Amino acid sequence: MQKAKAMIITLGGTVEPVIKSIRSHKPKYISIIASQESINQISSISQEIKNPAIKIKKVIVDDHQSIEETFCKANEAYDWISKFAAPNEVVVDFTPGTKAMSVGLFLAMSNKGVRFCYIGGKKRTKEGVGIVESGHEEIIEIKNPLETFQQDKINQFVEFFNSQLFAAADRTLEEIIENTNKKTLFKAIKKINNGYYFWDLFHYKEAIKCFRSTVMERIFEEKKFKDLYNAIENNRKFLEVMSSSTNKFKNYSLELFSDVYENAQRRARAGHFDDAVLRLYRLTEMIAQERLKARYGQDSSTVNFDALKLSEENRYRWKDTYKGKKGLGLNAIYDLLYDLNDELGIAFQLNRESFKKVQDSRNLSFLAHGIQPLEEKTYTEIDGFIREIFISELKIGLIDERAVFPKIDKNIFTDIQ
Repeated sequence: MQKAKAMIITLGGTVEPVIKSIRSHKPKYISIIASQESINQISSISQEIKNPAIKIKKVIVDDHQSIEETFCKANEAYDWISKFAAPNEVVVDFTPGTKAMSVGLFLAMSNKGVRFCYIGGKKRTKEGVGIVESGHEEIIEIKNPLETFQQDKINQFVEFFNSQLFAAADRTLEEIIENTNKKTLFKAIKKINNGYYFWDLFHYKEAIKCFRSTVMERIFEEKKFKDLYNAIENNRKFLEVMSSSTNKFKNYSLELFSDVYENAQRRARAGHFDDAVLRLYRLTEMIAQERLKARYGQDSSTVNFDALKLSEENRYRWKDTYKGKKGLGLNAIYDLLYDLNDELGIAFQLNRESFKKVQDSRNLSFLAHGIQPLEEKTYTEIDGFIREIFISELKIGLIDERAVFPKIDKNIFTDIQ
């Protein structure tokens, strides 16, 4: 039998089970919850134990049939015990006392992280169906049943997180935190989860705040979390690089493009093809906007055609067409790049027909101008276009493992509750 530094135990009409439990666990501090009818028996328990070094606190329940009162008194007993012992050093024996007292004690202690035991035995009165016969008691330590429920909640959180359902994961973590003795760990996990939530919505500045050093250090403390920590740290560093390359997310950069691309992949894996296509369509436009800005010094919203090396005919056509208009759309930017003899514009022009099919489908979708839901086929077509033209032909590094969100192995939470 594993010793305990402290015990909380109810007291009923007989002292033998209490004495048996105390002698087995050898605690230094004991809080005995007794009824008005059994309080006088505590002195006989002290005499039987014969150890003046043991400190005993009496907690009296006026109504031994009240679960609610026992619940409150049990918390009072724990407040005293917790001054001397950590939760895992406390054993709670709910065997003696009335059934109401046992239930009240168990419910009060179920979320404290303490150990539980009860007094059983195979030899019983009434032909084996009564109480355990005196002298034949056995101390049995049991697992807190609520730990099983807690593990189910943890598994639920892992499933939500791995499915990028971060809002649902956050709500589950709130329930876990309420009933865990590892609150600092799960609060850190909650902050990390919030980071990925903001990141997934392109709220990069808010995301970076969630990955602060104190949070990361708490994750690092758990040895089982080594692989998860490394994955999160890899993501965190990528966010920092993206912040730097975009001047704190004010401009475009290759890292930003990579993140938008990976964001679209997440949407597609979840079956949200409208969202995925919308992101890839926007990425196609962003790449052209960045080329126009970086190479030719022009913002697509306010193009100065006189500053570009265009033929007189083309310059006149562009100025005449966009006179009084604000900005160039996706197709117009690529057309302008083509007239500038830019390889991005040339590649797009050579594959314009394949992209037009995607564009037509996108224009008819719910998220654009129509009411037609997009199917996986449309996503596959625009993703194929991007991979073939931008990634393979033009060597734009849109695939970056640092932008990939991690998956959590639920097994790392074994014995962590």
